[in-house]
Amino acid sequence: MTAPALLVALLLMFIGGGPASTAGGIKVSTAVVLFAVTVAHIRRRQTVSVGPGARCHPRRSSRR
Repeated sequence: MTAPALLVALLLMFIGGGPASTAGGIKVSTAVVLFAVTVAHIRRRQTVSVGPGARCHPRRSSRR
């Protein structure tokens, strides 16, 4: 395998399966949220938007 193909295969094996599966690794939904938070941090945004109407404030704590 070439190096880029091996990198993609390793990334997909790390992510694992869907949210309702018993596959190993992190789940696809977790990977999407991590990607969205990383992009928001790079763009210096205060909110993270994963889908239409879904927003999260990563700097706010859920503890009171």
